Amino acid sequence: MLNDRALHALELARQYAERRRLGKGQLIESPFVFPPGKNGEHVKQTSDLHHPWRPILKGLGPIPPPYNCRHTYATICLMSGLNPAFIAQQLGHSVQMLLSTYARWINS
Repeated sequence: MLNDRALHALELARQYAERRRLGKGQLIESPFVFPPGKNGEHVKQTSDLHHPWRPILKGLGPIPPPYNCRHTYATICLMSGLNPAFIAQQLGHSVQMLLSTYARWINS
């Protein structure tokens, strides 16, 4: 579930990835915005994202790990009043895990 702003950002990232691919012949063609590392079929670990992550955020100060986006998404969803069961499904967690980690972000 993405809003228009997020979809636009992904489209720009896809265009950027395509320009990179065309400019450097050694890059494998991939349908992914953040292609998997080492000729893999999919991203297997978050460290596969670190290589494209750093240049995108260069100049913004200290670079947070990509995993922080996951925490930001969870907290924004909870603060917005979304159903915890839906958020847990989005994150691949049980509701119990979601609440034990993020309960303080639920508006009372």
